[in-house]
Amino acid sequence: ISEEMFEKASYKDAAKTGQRCLIPCTGFYEWRWMDEKGKIKIPYHIKLNNQELFSLAGLYSKWKDRNTDTVIYSYTVLTTKANETMSQIHNSKKRMPVIVPKHYEKDWLNPNLTEDDIKAFCEPVEDNIIAAHPISRLITTKGADTNVPDVMRVAEYEQLNSRYNEQHFLACLSNLRKRA
Repeated sequence: ISEEMFEKASYKDAAKTGQRCLIPCTGFYEWRWMDEKGKIKIPYHIKLNNQELFSLAGLYSKWKDRNTDTVIYSYTVLTTKANETMSQIHNSKKRMPVIVPKHYEKDWLNPNLTEDDIKAFCEPVEDNIIAAHPISRLITTKGADTNVPDVMRVAEYEQLNSRYNEQHFLACLSNLRKRA
């Protein structure tokens, strides 16, 4: 969580010592909750409209395993508050990864950035920059080969049609009234 990276124990050393990295990707996945408890989820693939390859902001660390003396390199993707599109998809926590625009990638890696400079990078990108579509639940099927084109195809789900959403909303509203 980018807002807490300078305070949270698991990130603050990397944040304060400038261990920032870029995580290249062509897209990422998020799950939209279709019920209050997240038992019904729909996976989405999110990418940039104008760039096939883009970078997420990250922090990296290097540490030694006490049992094996093996040096381990790890990284974390920083997240920020969701923009409007992502708040509809990642609707349980309303977060999204920090996307570093191509023209700022070198700046993100600059070791001389101040804490305020770094935090300024951690704002959500504008809605018109990203594209998202629901994909197959095959992506989370245990034992299935998920490295196939079928995973990325646009999938249709009954829960996404407006009639289902209206009925679901009315049922949730009715449940809330019963609790009150």
